[in-house]
Amino acid sequence: MYPIFESAQCRGCHTDDGVASATRLHFPEPNASPEEIEAFGITLAALVDRADPARSLLINKPTNRERHTGGVRIQPGSFDEEALVEWVRHLAGLPEAAVAAARDRLAGGTAASAPKQVLRRLTHS
Repeated sequence: MYPIFESAQCRGCHTDDGVASATRLHFPEPNASPEEIEAFGITLAALVDRADPARSLLINKPTNRERHTGGVRIQPGSFDEEALVEWVRHLAGLPEAAVAAARDRLAGGTAASAPKQVLRRLTHS
């Protein structure tokens, strides 16, 4: 799914400082490891309606079936939408423990890869 989201340019808005930063969907950094990307894919379960996967935001927002400020990013009826629907079905069936473990891995990976900030005070001598 990640390449489909990339070609749909979802990352352009769904980043920590993007137009859609207030949403629950935030893409990992462009230099994310394969493990972080895999964990990100699993954490998308937060946008899945487990009782009725077809009603999931993860399907209905990018296809603009539910109003999406970014418009249609994935064409309804396309191969990309079919792949997305299959991914949503997969996520709907995952145990919550698997999703929580992916969330923990992603949080750990992000913290480990974040550059260390140093605060320096400029003083006049």
